[in-house]
Amino acid sequence: LRCPCVSVANFTVIGERVSAIGFPGGVGQLISHGYSEGFVLYEDEKYLHSSTTLGGGMSGGGVFVVRDGKPYLLAIISKGMGPSGLSVPTDGLQPNLKGL
Repeated sequence: LRCPCVSVANFTVIGERVSAIGFPGGVGQLISHGYSEGFVLYEDEKYLHSSTTLGGGMSGGGVFVVRDGKPYLLAIISKGMGPSGLSVPTDGLQPNLKGL
């Protein structure tokens, strides 16, 4: 299996539909849909803010966007719960993915 298994998106448009996928509390998969609300700075780090509802335990899951019928990884869920979660955008992760 070659990684990354999905293509990586390095930008978003405010208002673009996004989906967050995680496993809150280890009880099963949760998929939450919402919209990109842009990037914010929190504790001197850049995060993607979206209107997807995030639950405890979803950290490490992905935020995806579908473009032309193809899924792209946009960010990794990192902080927060409810409709105010923050995710690490993939442009900060790409240097670590090279060679995989």
